[in-house]
Amino acid sequence: MGLRRTGLECNRRVRCPGLGLADPHLLHGLRRNPRTHQDAIGTAVLVETEQGTAWVDEGIVLHSVGEENHPRAMDASVFTDFDGRSWMVFGSHAGGIYIVELDPATGRLRQSPDQYWTSPDRAVELERFTHLASHWGAEGENSIEAAYIYPHNGWYYLFVNWDGCCNSVASTYNIRVGRSRNPTGPYLDREGRLMAEGGGTLFLGREGRFIGPGHAGILRWLEWGVRPRYLFTFHYYDGEDLGAAKLGGRELAWDSEAWPELGQLLIGPAD
Repeated sequence: MGLRRTGLECNRRVRCPGLGLADPHLLHGLRRNPRTHQDAIGTAVLVETEQGTAWVDEGIVLHSVGEENHPRAMDASVFTDFDGRSWMVFGSHAGGIYIVELDPATGRLRQSPDQYWTSPDRAVELERFTHLASHWGAEGENSIEAAYIYPHNGWYYLFVNWDGCCNSVASTYNIRVGRSRNPTGPYLDREGRLMAEGGGTLFLGREGRFIGPGHAGILRWLEWGVRPRYLFTFHYYDGEDLGAAKLGGRELAWDSEAWPELGQLLIGPAD
């Protein structure tokens, strides 16, 4: 028996990784060649076989070479806008954070899906990509990545990470936020600064044993089927457990000006 696509009721039950796509797609990143800074974002689709379900590779969505000022194919995140269109926000260092529209049926670029290179010498149709955010750190590097966009009540909230990750308790990672009425921006922080020009309100930084928080995620559910509640997830290094990498989660709410704010700890060690 051949392979066939299966919905598996992902959007109704567990929100599959490819949220916003017609089938349960998964977008994943990979480092193709660390010496030449080749990076790629690929897509896989969940299929059903006689042996059960499995992820099947469906090829490259975006491929970049080098770390110059152009879109870099890393840290993909997908969402659906209020009009039902699918988007991928991505980027790491290099040119910063970008957004591009996807075909919801395939998980690939909506325009010219076979033209997926973004390197300077192979740049094609770069107008497809809209620049959203940058952060030029103390060493002159565009130290920003891990973008995540969450639509809520007419706003699109852009969460990004600034500074250095992956160095245990010496990590300086912190999460910043801005918002826009349009998925392609412009995104402004709480002080009215453009994120494309270095703005970004601090949302979650180092707090006690929680060091270097990164990679925002939001889960919404209905308590007793009525009251909406929100969980904000992130990874961090535990300063009281030899710098072990762990998953954290805090309750999320919205203040009187419709900005997100963090509440009690729901996932993680109690102090």
